[in-house]
Amino acid sequence: MTQLLSYLPILRRLIPHRELLLLSLIAMFFVAAVIAFLPILAKLVLDSVFLQKDLTSLHTAAISIILLLVVRGVASYASSYSIHKAISQLSIDLRKETFNKLLALPVIHYLRLSKHEIEKLIAQISQVTHNLVNNFCNLCQDCLIILGLMICILYLNKEVFLLLLLIPPLLILIDQITHDQSSNSNAENPPASAGLIEHILQSIKNYREIRVNGGQTCESKLLEKEAEAIYQAEMQQASVKAIIIPLGDGVTALIIIAIFYFIAQQTFNNILDLDTVGALLAAILLLVNPFRRIMNVPKQLQRDQISVKAILSFLYQEPEHGTGTQPIDRIHGRLLFEQVHFYSHNLRKSVLNQIDIAIEPCQTIAFTGYTAAQKNALIDLILRLQQPNHGKILLDDHALIDIPVDKLRANIAIITKDSVLLDDSIAGNIAYGAMRCSNEADITAAAQNS
Repeated sequence: MTQLLSYLPILRRLIPHRELLLLSLIAMFFVAAVIAFLPILAKLVLDSVFLQKDLTSLHTAAISIILLLVVRGVASYASSYSIHKAISQLSIDLRKETFNKLLALPVIHYLRLSKHEIEKLIAQISQVTHNLVNNFCNLCQDCLIILGLMICILYLNKEVFLLLLLIPPLLILIDQITHDQSSNSNAENPPASAGLIEHILQSIKNYREIRVNGGQTCESKLLEKEAEAIYQAEMQQASVKAIIIPLGDGVTALIIIAIFYFIAQQTFNNILDLDTVGALLAAILLLVNPFRRIMNVPKQLQRDQISVKAILSFLYQEPEHGTGTQPIDRIHGRLLFEQVHFYSHNLRKSVLNQIDIAIEPCQTIAFTGYTAAQKNALIDLILRLQQPNHGKILLDDHALIDIPVDKLRANIAIITKDSVLLDDSIAGNIAYGAMRCSNEADITAAAQNS
C-alpha cells in the first residue's frame, strides 16, 4: 500500500489522458470477457464431441472460438496502442515539467548538476513511465480476467467457486511471508558489509602506522573476521530461501491437489459431467497466469521506487523566488552597492568582499582589476540570479530584492563578449524571449542597430 501511494503523484499526471485510459479499459473488458467465455465454449465442445456426438454443434463452437479469438486480438491491439500512447504522452509531460522546473531553479542548482545526472534523470522518466503505466494497466486487465473467470466458475459450479474464494488469501499470505523473510535477510547483510568497508577505509587511512609496525598480518586476520560475518549472513539468507520457497510451492501444490480432488469426488458422485469438469479445469488453468502476475506487481513496483523518488524530489524543488512588492514601471538606473559580500559555492571561496560602488544614471563604468568570477558575480547580483551573503544593493533608492524579478529584468539588457545562438536562425535569435512576437520591421531595426 505504501509503495502504491508513492506512485500516486505520477499516476495523477495521467488524468489529462483519461480518454486513452478509458479506451484501453474498454478494450481490456472485451479481452477479459473473451477469456471468461472460453471455458463455456470448451464445455460446448466437450458436450458435442463426447456426449451428444453432434457435428453441427462442434462446428458452431469452433467458429465461435475463432470469432472470439479475433475479437480478443482486435481488443488487445486497441488496448496496447492506447497504453503506449498514454505512456508516450506521460513521458512528454514529465520531460516538459522537468525542463520547466530546471529553467525556474535558482542558479546555484546549475552548479551542482552534471551531464550524467541529467541523462540519468531523463532515462529514469522513460523507465518509470513505461513500467508504471504497464504495471497499472496489466493489473486492471488481470483483475478483470479473474473477475470474469470467477463468474464463469460460479455459473458452472457454486461449490468450486466457494472453494476457490478461500485460495487467494492463502497464496497472498504465503507470498507475503516469503517476501518478508527475504527482506529481513537482505536487511541483515548491509551492516556486515558496512563493517568490512569501514575497516578497509580505516586500514587505508592508517597505512603508515600499519606498515611501520608490521601490522599487515593482523589487519588481514581482522578483515577475514569481517568477511566471515558476511559469509554467515549470506548462508543464513540462502538457508531461509531454500526452506521457505519450496515450502510455499508445496502448500500451493497441496491447494491445487485439493481442488482437483474435490472435482474428482464431484465427478464420481455424478454431480459433475465430463464437459463441466473440462470447463472448470480450463477456467482454473486460465486463472493461474493472471494471479501470478498480480502477485508480482509489488515486486515490480519496488524496483522503480528509487527512480520515482529521484524524479519527484527534483520536481518538488523550490523555484527561484521572484516576489517583490515595490511597484516600478521604468528604472532610471541609479545603482548602489553597500558593503556587499558574496561567497561562491562553486569556487568555495569569497568572490566579493565589502564592495561599495555607486553608479549614476547614464554613467559608463569600466571594471579593471576584477577577475572574470568577480565580474560574473556582479552581473548575477544585479540580475538577482544570486543573492549577496551580506550587504545590500539599491536600485533607484529601492532595495533590489523588493523589485519584482520580471520588472527588473525587463529594464536590463546584457551584451556578452561571446555570441550566443539560442534559436535556429538570426531572426529567431533577435526575436528570442520577450521579443518573440515582434514583426519583421522590429527584427530588421534591431539587426541594423546592433
